[in-house]
Formats: sequence, structure tokens, C-alpha cells
Amino acid sequence: GSAGAAGAEVSARSAGAEVPAGGVGSSGVTGSGAALGSAGGMNSSRLMSSARGGPSREDRRRGPAHAPDIPVPALLARVAASVKQDLVRAVTFTLLNSVAGSVWCPRVARYLVYRLLGMDVRTAKLGWNVTFFSRDVSIRRNALVQWGVVFEGGPITIGENTMVAHQVAFITADHPRDEHGRASLWYTPRPIEVGRDCWLGARVTVLGGVRIADGCVVGAGSTVTRDLTEPGVYAGSPARLVKPTPDYR
Repeated sequence: GSAGAAGAEVSARSAGAEVPAGGVGSSGVTGSGAALGSAGGMNSSRLMSSARGGPSREDRRRGPAHAPDIPVPALLARVAASVKQDLVRAVTFTLLNSVAGSVWCPRVARYLVYRLLGMDVRTAKLGWNVTFFSRDVSIRRNALVQWGVVFEGGPITIGENTMVAHQVAFITADHPRDEHGRASLWYTPRPIEVGRDCWLGARVTVLGGVRIADGCVVGAGSTVTRDLTEPGVYAGSPARLVKPTPDYR
């Protein structure tokens, strides 16, 4: 009995509990432990949550420390502007790609739709299923654009008498990278310019910031990543000069 009381007294003192002068009984230790437990339990959930690295129940009840406070009229104005922008884009893309791009749409009607939407299109030699993600595309006189061509973004210029075979892709979007090499979610459009009297073979990909000189021929499946500066035949990925054409005029 005395050994148990002494052990209880040592335990109580080590826990910081107040020990009665007349000795430690079971009731005294129990009362002090209960008081200690209730005092320490006030922040136990916060301490345990901090140890786990997450918010406590008390913090969750209070909510975020810096909750955004947007007035309801301003929030409704933002929503209305976003919905309007999406509807305008949906109508424009439907006319450009679903109506004018349909196989049932005659070429003359397709040409008129593009012109009515404000595009700088000066030829009716446009195939079906051509996809435009922007109206900032200029197709000059007597150019030929086959079916399935993709104009992603803009500005994109196709010169006179240039032939663009089926499923060619013009990609203007460029995602810049930060100092750690991570690509940005937002992109910067870089222009593409194709000169006169060119021929881009089937499934050629032309990336943004590229200028193709007059009189260039690009082989099917090639990827153009930099300027093609002189007339000739180019092929490969990236496209390289295979055969120059010095007699082009």
C-alpha cells in the first residue's frame, strides 16, 4: 500500500499535479489527474491535428482565415459576362465549323459564311471539315485548303496560289516555361506566315513563330519548327532543306 502511494505521488509530481501535504491517496491523484486532463484536453485536438499536419476541428468550424468577400452584384456580373462570352464563342464556332465546315455546305456558301463572320478569306477553294479556333486567319487569292485542316489560333496567313493538303495543322499556341522548366498553363499566340506558291503535304504540322518563304514544298508528315528561308523541298521532323530550287521566280 505504501509503495503504491509513493509511486502515485511520484507520478503525480512528474505530471505537474498538486500533491496534498498529508500524502497521496487514490482520490487525490484521481482528482488531480482529472483536472490536468481537462486542462490539457482543451487544445488536444489542435495539437493532434498540428502533429498530423492538418487543420483542427476548431479551425474547420471557424472556416478559412482569409475567405474571399465578393459582393453578390459583382459576382452575378462576373457570371453573366462569362456566360455571354461562352455563348458568343459557341455560336461563332458553330457557324464556322459545324455549318460552314459541313460536307453538305457548298463551297460558295462556305466562302460567304467566312466573309460574313469578318474573316479575310479571298478564295472559295476551301474543303469541308476545316476547323478554325480563331477568326484571325487570312487566306489569300487562289489558295487551296483541303479537308480536315486545323487552324489553331492566329494570326495565320496563307499566301496566294499556295496549296494546303488535307489534315495539315497550324499550331500558334506557345506555352512559355519558367526557370524550373515547368510549362505555363496559359499560352501566347505566335504568328504563322506561309508565302506564295507553296505546297504543304498531307499532315504537315507548322508551329507558331514560323515563316515559310515563297516557293517552298514541305513533304507529307513533316514538322516545321523554324523559318524556311529559301525556295526548295523540305522534309523531316524538324523539316530540313532536301533540295533547293534556285530557279524559282
